[in-house]
Amino acid sequence: MLNKRKKKATMEEKMNVLRAGVLGSNDGILTVVGVLFSVGAATSNRFTILIAGLADLVACALSMSAGEYASVSVQRDTEKSAVEEEATNLKNNYSEQINIVKQYYQNKGVSLQTANLIAKQLMEKEDRVATLVNIKYGTVFESMDGSLVIDVFCSIGWFISFSSNDLCS
Repeated sequence: MLNKRKKKATMEEKMNVLRAGVLGSNDGILTVVGVLFSVGAATSNRFTILIAGLADLVACALSMSAGEYASVSVQRDTEKSAVEEEATNLKNNYSEQINIVKQYYQNKGVSLQTANLIAKQLMEKEDRVATLVNIKYGTVFESMDGSLVIDVFCSIGWFISFSSNDLCS
């Protein structure tokens, strides 16, 4: 269906990791500081404050990773569904799919003759489903396999690293 070749991370993958890192670090700073200030206002016992901070760090890290897992899982499932739908469309109505590709390139300013050639060549390739997905959805969905694990651990890592600074202060 889609190519499974190894390649460099796309800009979208890099942005997902960066997004997970920013959200994780932001939550790490804000939630732990909030808990430390709240518990610190209630008691001056350092051990109690430390335990509350550690409990918050663990709970929030688990919460962030679960949220990231759910988010990326839903995205991946949606993308798989779109790829399957386009494969079915291609199988059931090949000529309509070629017309969609032709129209796409004509809308980009390519002549009808050139658009016909482009559509014909692209639809003869093995990754024609990827071509349709790219044209219809404006993205390439083949890069989600490693993203789930990377995003979850990135979120946990940034959260713990930034919240640990607050906890040690």
